[in-house]
Amino acid sequence: MTGVVLTAALVGIASGWLVGYLVIPEMARSTIPDGVAQLPARLGLEWPLWLASLGGFGAATAGLLVHQGRRIRAQARDSEYREEVR
Repeated sequence: MTGVVLTAALVGIASGWLVGYLVIPEMARSTIPDGVAQLPARLGLEWPLWLASLGGFGAATAGLLVHQGRRIRAQARDSEYREEVR
């Protein structure tokens, strides 16, 4: 389960960064009419905000995985017989 979550997070982050890198500069340049001004639209990374976002996502994911693990473990240890009623 952890591998799936981490893989999905890494693929999502990488694809989001790639799309932003390819699309944002051209989109920013298209907002300024020709001949008015030049916009050196360069995509930069704000490291403190980026690391805080990744840390928050990591903490939330770890908390979710711990909670799921506890629930699954509790359900596996529960040996009480329950008759299914439909």
